[in-house]
Amino acid sequence: MVAYTEQSVAALRQTVRRLLKGEINVPTATPEVDEAAYLAAAERHRLVVFLALRENQLDWTPELGRRVRDSARRERIASLGMARALHEATDALTAAGVRVLSFKGLALAAQAHGDFAARGSGDLDLFVHPSDVVCARRSLHNAGWRADAAYASPGPTWAWSHTLRNYYELPLHSRTSTVDLHWHLGPTRQGLPSFDEAWEQRAIVRVGEAEIATLGAVDALRHSAAHAAKDDWALLRSLVDVWLLRERLPEKIRLAKPRSVSATLRIVDGQLGSGSASQPRNVDRASAMQALPRDVSIGKFPGHATLLAARRLSRDASTIDDLKRVLAVSLAHPSDLGEVNATHLAGAAIEVARIRAGAAKRRAREWRRA
Repeated sequence: MVAYTEQSVAALRQTVRRLLKGEINVPTATPEVDEAAYLAAAERHRLVVFLALRENQLDWTPELGRRVRDSARRERIASLGMARALHEATDALTAAGVRVLSFKGLALAAQAHGDFAARGSGDLDLFVHPSDVVCARRSLHNAGWRADAAYASPGPTWAWSHTLRNYYELPLHSRTSTVDLHWHLGPTRQGLPSFDEAWEQRAIVRVGEAEIATLGAVDALRHSAAHAAKDDWALLRSLVDVWLLRERLPEKIRLAKPRSVSATLRIVDGQLGSGSASQPRNVDRASAMQALPRDVSIGKFPGHATLLAARRLSRDASTIDDLKRVLAVSLAHPSDLGEVNATHLAGAAIEVARIRAGAAKRRAREWRRA
């Protein structure tokens, strides 16, 4: 399998910048970047459908065009399956009386790109009111999705109350798809709308044969920018989403919060706009992250990955309560609490300490091998 390179990612970034400006005869691979590495970069950054939709603007060889179209066709087929799953999931929740917003994924593709398959396939992200989490989880279970056993189940346990209080999503899996069930839009509560606020501002988009409720235009831009920052701007597709969402707004809107939003907008301008940016350090960091593998690193030393995750979670923490949530999730991540059955903190702390000690030993072995 051909790997992408730093040069092929830079060439892809240059192509995307020129496409977004509406240029034609835009070059793709260069003498310094072969076509296989360029295609690998486009697949790593989930932009093959984006390129295929703009092939009349591109100056590429017939072979590269064929390979991009083939890759985009596979993504589109997967997106059709996702659309069916999305409608099944939202129908199940609506039938149970649960209000639901679909965001990211297909809904974001329809909203930002005008084509629900433009971002390729992935998970289904559904947003419900915190008071509806148990009902929504049960309804999705009855519709064929099974909750991830690594997370706590509803009940009178400390693990479940900790998850609801400090976290924001639960994964559920079927044979063909994964639903991330959200009751908040991110790890912090400031800067992003609550469910009721998002519901009042909701928009309607068409995904396949049906309409889906999603975040309003401003909320979608704010969340997409914050989400790109949470991933350290490592995916060009996320920056393209932000660019397109901003361009579709009827007027320029100043987004002051959360802080990561303004950072992302500067990086979008620096990488996809004029090429200048007021924070070159962050632009350079984004470029470096975009050239790295998408796999999560185990870190430079034991515990490094946990520290990096905590830093990402705390980027928008602007209140004491948000900082407490970040600390609580860092010490006892909800994905480690599936076997914690204690009903009080004292008993749960002992179980969590045992689980984390075992995990630390495994990660230390992985780090030594790496």
